[in-house]
Amino acid sequence: MTPIELSVFMTNLNAMAEAKKAELSISNALLSDLTEGKTDLDAGIDERQATKEAASAAVTGLKQKYKRALAAIAALNKTLKGNKNAPAELIEMLGLDVDDNSLTAIVPVAPTDLVVTGSSNGINLLKWSSGGNKPRTTYIVEAKIGDAPDYVFVKATTKTRFEHKNQTPGVKALYRVKAVHGDLESDCSNEAVVYN
Repeated sequence: MTPIELSVFMTNLNAMAEAKKAELSISNALLSDLTEGKTDLDAGIDERQATKEAASAAVTGLKQKYKRALAAIAALNKTLKGNKNAPAELIEMLGLDVDDNSLTAIVPVAPTDLVVTGSSNGINLLKWSSGGNKPRTTYIVEAKIGDAPDYVFVKATTKTRFEHKNQTPGVKALYRVKAVHGDLESDCSNEAVVYN
């Protein structure tokens, strides 16, 4: 049963239990627990949806910023090549292409060797290898916490380590990482689990 199916079930259960509480000798405390359980469940469903939407917006925003940065670099490259006083050697020292105004798309590769370690202070420490990606590559960290069926966005970082804070020690957490360059995404890293 999915969380949404459970929420629908609890709506009906709560209504029936309230209507038949005298016949079934159901206490107000028990009804209150049911109501609070449903409220908490619905809040979790809303939070998961908001997280998915935020993750999608974060990836879209990153892609737009990446394209904007590429356009700025291409404009600089074009300007420098149009300047006869700018020696080709200096243009190359800047890392720009003397012969071409365009930048070759960098295809990201999947990060490797992802490991996660849990600690009693509620921090799950993730470490991975770049997989050969260049420095300052953006990595997207995703997680499935507890019995969650889907991965959700956790963090975008340019580092190859990440502290996932405010986690509950002992609760299973499954992680994966992927590299992103513009519109291009790598395959996912290996999965790493803590408190399995």
